[in-house]
Amino acid sequence: MRRQNILKELVKKADCIVENYRAGVMDKLGVGYDVLKEVNPKIVYLAISGFGQTGPLQQMAGPMN
Repeated sequence: MRRQNILKELVKKADCIVENYRAGVMDKLGVGYDVLKEVNPKIVYLAISGFGQTGPLQQMAGPMN
């Protein structure tokens, strides 16, 4: 089973999902907010990133210490 399908199965039963990829990565993986809200319309989606979802540094990865 593909990882995306496994995540979708988990989201069916979840209240929220938290991810910390760079902006747009979840969409590129095929499991962004728009896809996951189709699986579970009540899902709370929290995206955390080191430099924000918008702005000049959005594609930079956060520090890894």
